[in-house]
Amino acid sequence: MRKSSLIVLLLLFFSLSIFPVQAAEESTYFHIINFDHPLSFKEIKDRYSCYDKIDGDITHKIKYTSEYETDYIKGSLRVKDYPLEISISNSRGYTTTRIDIISVRDFAAPTLEVLKQEIDIDISTQDIEKELLTCFTMKDNYDVNLRLEWTGLEALEHPEEKEYSVSLIVYDSSENASSLKTILVHVKKSIFTHICKQSITIKGALKSKTDIINEWINIMNLPTDYESISIESNYFTSSNKKGIYQAEITLTYEDGIKHIYQFKIINEVSKENKSTPLIVYISLSCIGIIALLGILIYRKRR
Repeated sequence: MRKSSLIVLLLLFFSLSIFPVQAAEESTYFHIINFDHPLSFKEIKDRYSCYDKIDGDITHKIKYTSEYETDYIKGSLRVKDYPLEISISNSRGYTTTRIDIISVRDFAAPTLEVLKQEIDIDISTQDIEKELLTCFTMKDNYDVNLRLEWTGLEALEHPEEKEYSVSLIVYDSSENASSLKTILVHVKKSIFTHICKQSITIKGALKSKTDIINEWINIMNLPTDYESISIESNYFTSSNKKGIYQAEITLTYEDGIKHIYQFKIINEVSKENKSTPLIVYISLSCIGIIALLGILIYRKRR
């Protein structure tokens, strides 16, 4: 019994204690580090001291291992917890090891600024959130992707032609929040789509975009006070092959109003069918030459 007690006392006597300067016990210690103003690895090491009952102060013998040191040197610190392993041995070979945590945290809130206080959105817009984001600019010191929290956006899922107030807050991965920003949204109908029964029938050569537009304006008796006009159709890339093609003419007016006319182009004649194959020309030429030679030979014999 006395021998066991003596062994325990000796172990206690030869034990080492490593403490951060701020700590008073051997539980895991968290070094809270500001991502924007990080401590160097040396500054973190300077927080520790070690005292041995025989060797005295052996702080200089402490060995430190952490990924934090590498990331700090490279300038690539991340917002995360870095394990810090500390170990030391005294002159008698006894070793003490502890694991602390270097916790890099982001305390800076993302910035959110308004570029446009008001925006006009068409009632038929499919991605309203994308349109609204053009009114804002956002930036964070660490995160690229921020979490958006809208207020009033749900009312725009099935909007009416009126004004809406929409607010936005953005959060980073550390849940730091920006200030609340609000904009005014004017919802109106500015795009009118017309699905037309009328069509354009082509029976000859390939027609240009201008030809089709002019013919369509005459068919529909459209006003010509538009600011711009354009046409899209797979007919223009069809090499004038026979078939039915979808077409869309868009008229844009000065006030931003757009009228889209959807119709069909019916091509009844194929350029390939109407054109005379080259072999026909060659064959006819050969026949002509042979006939001419025959006539010449006949005349000489006579």
